[in-house]
Amino acid sequence: MKQILIFLLMSAMLANVLSCKKKDVLAGIDKVALFADPKQEELDFVEIAWKKRNLTPENVKIEKTHVINSSLNLHIISFGLYGSLQYAGVLAPITPAPLPVHIYVYGFSLEDPRSIQNFRISSDTANPPFIYVVPALRGQSLRLTVNNIEYTSPVSQGTRNDAFDGAADDVIA
Repeated sequence: MKQILIFLLMSAMLANVLSCKKKDVLAGIDKVALFADPKQEELDFVEIAWKKRNLTPENVKIEKTHVINSSLNLHIISFGLYGSLQYAGVLAPITPAPLPVHIYVYGFSLEDPRSIQNFRISSDTANPPFIYVVPALRGQSLRLTVNNIEYTSPVSQGTRNDAFDGAADDVIA
């Protein structure tokens, strides 16, 4: 009896796989033109547009500071960019020494507008090697868990529909 059930299950799975057909989402589109190298005037247009951008953050403010341990704080910061209020989480070692910055940029989801990050940090971490920044991209908030304690940010202004070029601006700022 068990062999018959396994056979029927395998047959059903095989029939399902064979009945699926890959849909050509680019049907009717000139793929040669779509994937052609960009023309110089297109590259020039993008370069001019990029040069016009002002990615200097305005009104940078530490909204909250959480002590993680004796050598590390978590700051939830806000800043303005293009008239929108943005947020980021900053794990900052307590040290007078200059440190490199490590930025973690995550994807986005239309269902859950949050970055969910988990960190395990030893309570005796004496010299973390860098400042760790996690921006809340447009239309998203942060949910950072550090040593099993959850910290959150408000939602950054803007739309998640601008998740590529606009998100890159947010990260650079």
